[in-house]
Amino acid sequence: MSAPQPGIYRLAVALAALAGAVDAIGFLHFGELYVSFMSGNTTQAGLDAAAGRVSGVGAALSLIAAFVTGVVAGELAGAGAGRWRIAVLLAVLALSLAGVTALVAAQGRPTAATGPLLALVMGLQNAVLHRQGAAGLALTYVTGTLVNLGRALADAAMGRGPWRVALRFAGLWAGLCTGAVLGAVLAMRDAGLALGCAAGAAALLCALSLLLLEPRAPR
Repeated sequence: MSAPQPGIYRLAVALAALAGAVDAIGFLHFGELYVSFMSGNTTQAGLDAAAGRVSGVGAALSLIAAFVTGVVAGELAGAGAGRWRIAVLLAVLALSLAGVTALVAAQGRPTAATGPLLALVMGLQNAVLHRQGAAGLALTYVTGTLVNLGRALADAAMGRGPWRVALRFAGLWAGLCTGAVLGAVLAMRDAGLALGCAAGAAALLCALSLLLLEPRAPR
């Protein structure tokens, strides 16, 4: 992978951490399904189908559909934002997480709609750095990152590439894992608090992107 702008890479690691946190919150409070890891939900849908658990299949498929919808919405919004794509999408991400937090607070607890809403938000997050010179940087899942890490390690061992490429992918994995730990710790105390912290983190990233990243035309 070509080296991304340092600021873009740091933002990618931060967004991976945010995805890990939100995924942990979703898993603990919304039926032990994932809101950003759709491979896991696809496997779970298959297991539920084999066992005849229709409700389980429906729950997993609703998250997958919401995630894809979020990707589509993010790409459309990003295309309309032009050079301000990153800041606009981060603002939408922060507001969406704040909206889900408010919904949970109003209901007093997570509801059946909360999981799909979070999956939609995580789908949207994937559009933030798309077309910004960040090809190969996964923001809400880790399997492709680990495949790329293994390939980079093999290339470095054979003298075909620098070790720092492997470190980039390792950093993304570490970001998602760290976020999952933090999200789980907060979620075990209070789901609303955890989601509020996630919304605040997204808002902070939006502000930092305006201060530290030069607006760039999409590639």
